[in-house]
Amino acid sequence: MTKHYFNRLSIDFAENANDAYMPTDNIMLHLSVRFLEKQIIRSSHFPNIGWSDEQISNNLIGKALKNPLKPGKPFNIRLTVLQVIFQIHINDELYCTYDHNRPLEEVKFVRVKHDFEMITQFDHRLLFPQTFPVQFDYPEWNYVFTSDVPSPMAIGTTFIICGIASGSRDSEFAIDLLSNESMRVIMRINVKFGRKTVIRTAQRIDCKFYEEDEERLGTFPFKRGQQFKIGVAVTRECFQIFINGEHYTYFNHRCDNHQVAVLKCCVINGGELNIMSIKYFDGPTHLGELTC
Repeated sequence: MTKHYFNRLSIDFAENANDAYMPTDNIMLHLSVRFLEKQIIRSSHFPNIGWSDEQISNNLIGKALKNPLKPGKPFNIRLTVLQVIFQIHINDELYCTYDHNRPLEEVKFVRVKHDFEMITQFDHRLLFPQTFPVQFDYPEWNYVFTSDVPSPMAIGTTFIICGIASGSRDSEFAIDLLSNESMRVIMRINVKFGRKTVIRTAQRIDCKFYEEDEERLGTFPFKRGQQFKIGVAVTRECFQIFINGEHYTYFNHRCDNHQVAVLKCCVINGGELNIMSIKYFDGPTHLGELTC
């Protein structure tokens, strides 16, 4: 969703994660949405060479508007990678194409900048007619969803994840938040249906979990086959945890760096987990989203 005072936003498919544009940037595709100019510019940046010619009306499909986005309104952008081109869809309509101009392997990051009010991230597997389960080498647990967050979640940021858990009577699922430096799990929310317990814990410096570190107090607000909503707010002292619109508990930070860079969801004991959406918010004005 764009901000109401929308001016510009950009999405880069790049080799690096710089906050500011640098002469050494390697950007395969740069989408620059310019509201005042009523257009979306596509271009590329080559390291130590500069920007390519801008495309505005080039390769638009059918009667596509130069800029179909409206300030303060939600939108979706979907990029499909084909052999020699990108297909760009906006609000589920094919908008334009853009030629590949270097190896796809050089794209390592998706950078989102400027006037975004809210970012909603969906499980990419839900966009296709068939699913593509990703398996991770991790003892016992099967990771069913993993994603980099749009930007490291520091103090004042929140996220909300909605999904449906199902499977056997003793199934479990967990949500892991990983540090942006060590990639340690700095908080795990482990939902155990068999024991009707919600465990909060974290890895120690040796990247291992220990039973004595677990926190277990609290009710059990989950039901197999029913949608749940988990919200987490990052504060200076702890993670505040909300479940189904109500404050559930808090989890004190256990390491100096508590910026979250990666979110992972996993299952065990015959569990199944369908992640429906993840929303990220920046700033305290969105705290009300946690309790609605």
